Amino acid sequence: MEHYLGFPLVKGRVCQNVYNDVVDNVSKRLATWKGNILNKTVTTVIPVYNMQLHCLPTYVCNRLHKMTRSFLWGGDGISRTWNHVNWNMVTTLKRFGGLGIREVRLTNLAMLGKLVWNMLHNKG
Repeated sequence: MEHYLGFPLVKGRVCQNVYNDVVDNVSKRLATWKGNILNKTVTTVIPVYNMQLHCLPTYVCNRLHKMTRSFLWGGDGISRTWNHVNWNMVTTLKRFGGLGIREVRLTNLAMLGKLVWNMLHNKG
């Protein structure tokens, strides 16, 4: 797989291993921060660079979403734990009393919408 400025160069249909480096980056970062105090919003900021230009496949968004949930609630992904906060409260903005963690799919769509907006309104 070739990369240009950190973006994978994809020709044709996207296969599952194209975005493995994004998911691996997030999991490595979460593993090092497991015992430390962490601003929880960092988990959704890591893949933003790739979201600016590519529409991430659903399976990548689902994996990132699952990793964020299990990190937040301290689960290992195998055993069930009690969640202290509803996911809707987790994704609510901080100024409205939530934790301010962004949904991966919605963040990706917002980034692509911003790209389209800039292409239509900035002729240079």
